[in-house]
Amino acid sequence: MKDLTNSNIDRQNILNNRFAIERIQEYIGLPGMLFKDEYRYKKNGS
Repeated sequence: MKDLTNSNIDRQNILNNRFAIERIQEYIGLPGMLFKDEYRYKKNGS
C-alpha cells in the first residue's frame, strides 16, 4: 500500500479517478456533488 501523504503523484492519480472518488464517498458516507468537473462538499446540512 502506498503512503498518499508523501506522494503527490499517487494522490493526484486517486483524485483524478472518478471511480475511486465514488467508492471513497460510499465508504466514508460523505457524498459529494459533481459541479463543473470537480466534486464539491458541504460541511453542514444546509
